[in-house]
Amino acid sequence: MQERFRTKLTEKWWWVDVIAILTLLVFIALKYHNHLFGEHVFGRFQDATYMLSPAMSYCDQVMSQGDMPLWIKGMLGGMEFYNAPMISISYPFYFFGLLDYGTGFTTFQTIATVTVLHLMFLGVNSYIFGRVYKLKPGYAFLFALLLLSCAFFYKYSNWLNAIIGFTWLPLFFAGVRLLYDLKKNFLIGLLLCSVALIGMTGFVYSFFFAIYLSFVMFVFRFFTVEEKASFLIRNVALFVVAVVLSGVAIWPSFFEAENFIRWVGKGLKVVGNQALPLEAYAEALPTSSLTEFVANPDIYAYSPAHHYVGPLAFIFGLAGVYFFVKNYKEKWSLWPFVIMTVLGLLYAFDFRPLVEYVYQYLPLQNKLRHLSDNIYWFVLTICFLSAFGMQHLIAAYKSLDNNLGIKILVAVGLVASNYFLIHNIASQYALISTAIIVALMLFLVINKRKMGWALYTLMLAYTAGFFFFFKITDRQNHLIGQSSYFSADNLEAMQLLNQMQNNLPDVKQYRIRYNTTQIKDQHWSMNSIYYQLRSLQGQFAPLVHDQFKELFLMDKYDNYLRLLGVKYRVEAVREAGDGDDALIKTEKFYVDEDSLAYPHIYRANVIKPFNGGLPKFISMLQTVKDNNHVFIQDSIFREVAAALKNNAPSANVKASEIIHYNNHNLITMYVNLSHNQLYVLNEFYNDENWKIYIDGNRAPIYEVNYNQVGFVIPKGGHQIKIKYDNSLFINWYWIQRISIVILGLIFLYYLVIRKLIVRADQ
Repeated sequence: MQERFRTKLTEKWWWVDVIAILTLLVFIALKYHNHLFGEHVFGRFQDATYMLSPAMSYCDQVMSQGDMPLWIKGMLGGMEFYNAPMISISYPFYFFGLLDYGTGFTTFQTIATVTVLHLMFLGVNSYIFGRVYKLKPGYAFLFALLLLSCAFFYKYSNWLNAIIGFTWLPLFFAGVRLLYDLKKNFLIGLLLCSVALIGMTGFVYSFFFAIYLSFVMFVFRFFTVEEKASFLIRNVALFVVAVVLSGVAIWPSFFEAENFIRWVGKGLKVVGNQALPLEAYAEALPTSSLTEFVANPDIYAYSPAHHYVGPLAFIFGLAGVYFFVKNYKEKWSLWPFVIMTVLGLLYAFDFRPLVEYVYQYLPLQNKLRHLSDNIYWFVLTICFLSAFGMQHLIAAYKSLDNNLGIKILVAVGLVASNYFLIHNIASQYALISTAIIVALMLFLVINKRKMGWALYTLMLAYTAGFFFFFKITDRQNHLIGQSSYFSADNLEAMQLLNQMQNNLPDVKQYRIRYNTTQIKDQHWSMNSIYYQLRSLQGQFAPLVHDQFKELFLMDKYDNYLRLLGVKYRVEAVREAGDGDDALIKTEKFYVDEDSLAYPHIYRANVIKPFNGGLPKFISMLQTVKDNNHVFIQDSIFREVAAALKNNAPSANVKASEIIHYNNHNLITMYVNLSHNQLYVLNEFYNDENWKIYIDGNRAPIYEVNYNQVGFVIPKGGHQIKIKYDNSLFINWYWIQRISIVILGLIFLYYLVIRKLIVRADQ
């Protein structure tokens, strides 16, 4: 009966895979239950507190209102968000309105939940990768478990935008492997690649690395495959699918970011699409620490690229290398990963210059800050090779009755791995699991006939050991209350911003300047994004270079601040009496106002020409004593005057205006003017995506006040539409959505409906 059950289970092999995948999901849910149901978070540092969390909360709010967060109003008076290479707003698991990100610590909790979800995806995708690359179910399970146990992923889960890309890469290469096999795997391979490509739009680094590595695989396979025409057709299909599914994130991030400034470490910054300088890269690890990737599980000892994989992966990884070299002709698909393993090791340690110079000449890849992320490929490959090595080692052990060398290798490997395990994790759990594993190892070596059951019992014991190891590292997880968000100053700042949103009706139409020392002005600005308030300052990576240069260097001039619409100022309470007449006041902060600040949309009372740069403009602005003066460069002054038909703007012109803010990207105005008039939109002119329509017809815009948007409205009654419109992104967005539907219908037809039709005909 046992033999019949085993035969039946082998025939229905997919049940084994289902059980393995469910076990992985349960394993991750148990390990991260405090993140799912408690108050543990992954990132309590400032990037998560003041950048990622507010931005994701903001996008969620805009998307839930049925609009697209193409720009962030609160950042420097408005900055484009759709083309930030950090994270794409098209990524489906964030902005379909399925999750309420909330504000403050609610956002942290939501991001922790989404991170655990991606770790689950990583486990499932890694298992699929192992199965496609010829691992049996037990060994594919072990591979996924080893990968999830690595310090790399534990540490990198702090950066949600990075873990997104890593989550989907194993699935992509599983699809590529099936596509390149030239068997009846075309649709399955393309389906896996399609799902992975949609996921990789969340973090474009992973996309470009996938493209380069799949190209290496293409070269290896092209010279070994016989049906080259069919092989090329499959690659063309993959290329088309990659373009239509990923263009929405790839094109804007790297071809529309000419004006972005990026901080790349060591005090360096680059502008636009220029390649990173060599000195921007992370420090290499000393060669003396080469052994620490198996012997030191202190995941906080190094950067996020710390490469610790553990003794089990290393010992059996050596066996995997041996069997890979022995059968290298049959393992063409593994060669690219072995190459990346070597590059990962070279990059991790003191042999970095060679790798850096290679990356300096890889288009697009050389614009990415975190080249140390390539350690991912080392981790993935060494974990795979360890499972691969164990599979072949056990097979060799079973086939050779009296091979003392194989027995010794198995015994030494298990003893050595358990020695390192117990040496580095001195706890009762490690002692118990190690005792069980050593006993099983001795049983395995002595009683060969029970080899199959012993192997799976061994894996179960290691699973328990890793689970206990995970439980120990859980003690170093971060509670929400440890975040800088929960500092007294920050909580009071959030309270003040909340009051400003609720008690100042026009606050969203003006900008805010922060003048406190308790928390930095960029932290104020990022906090204000939760409430969609428009700050003068801000720090986001990347920033728009011109905006950063102008606002950060020139915000000391009161008249310039008024021109930019800075009506509200947050000040610190420094001594008794400060802020007694304030609009809003808390224990440490108060809000004051400047009634002379220019509104978001205003009509010019006086226009003046000027010639020169920003310093000249600032000096002229200091002479202005009243409101709504507009300065225009000499080069376009005549053009604007002609559009006005030489009617000098005046405060006495009869005009009626009704302004309606329809949604995030659209403002509608109804005006009735006695003369042609110049209007100004208090946003940045260098963003060409601002478009003005008068009665449905596109109107020209002019750069006024050095960096604001000017437009002329003719006399009479008109409907004006002011739109923030990026046609390129929107078109890519719809191309991706339509492509998903079309591909889904094709896969549904061929994988399900067609099979049902064939069965019905039979």
